[in-house]
Amino acid sequence: FRPDGWKPEDRRPAIVYMYGGPLGRSHSVEVDTTHRLAYLFQLYMTWKHGYVTVVVDPRGQSGYGRRFQEANWKDPGKAQTEDLEDLVTLMGKDWGVDQKRIGLHGWSFGGFQTLHTLFHSPETFACGIATASPTQWENYNSGYSASTIDASERGKPTLRRHSLIPWARYLRRPLLLVHGMLDDNVLYQDTVNVYRALLQSGKETLVDLFLDPDGDHGLGGAVKNWTVFRKYESWFLRNLGTMKP
Repeated sequence: FRPDGWKPEDRRPAIVYMYGGPLGRSHSVEVDTTHRLAYLFQLYMTWKHGYVTVVVDPRGQSGYGRRFQEANWKDPGKAQTEDLEDLVTLMGKDWGVDQKRIGLHGWSFGGFQTLHTLFHSPETFACGIATASPTQWENYNSGYSASTIDASERGKPTLRRHSLIPWARYLRRPLLLVHGMLDDNVLYQDTVNVYRALLQSGKETLVDLFLDPDGDHGLGGAVKNWTVFRKYESWFLRNLGTMKP
């Protein structure tokens, strides 16, 4: 989305939403996904605050062919991070965006990808929001993980090599972690464990935690849709600012 009055020479703040997880049944971009944060929130930030907003299908997204989909295999997040780096360059070059004021956010696998990008390519985005993020694949659904991430053995921590915990110390930009404490899909402990690793790495001034005490994988407990919007909005405004009149 581009706001009224947009010009290619602008240097606007921007946000990128991505899911990027395997086994999706649609293309987020092609079908204009109506996920409330991918579409409605992006549109709101464009209308209200003059942001350029983007939804991207990076490698790993299902539906574009086997080779494209299997980019995660045995190295989840790497190909998507490369795609996001290219996107940021494009946005700064052609889309009227201040390349130093681009935020990234995602839900579920998109939360994992947000963390992966902020940890492995820490200068690319100005800030990030990771919601309901799997950070330790040995804790997740074995059918999903074994078919999209890497082979796993029952009762053995063979997926631990893909954990984000050891990479938390590389965070350089502000990060908001969001999770429902009753999530029975991606376990709440995954966010707690990465939060602990960030604190142990001296990142306490960079990381914030926003929890829904009654929420599941889609939140929806004490944290309603409007609450999510307001929290995301205030976070991005604090870290990216607005377009000057």
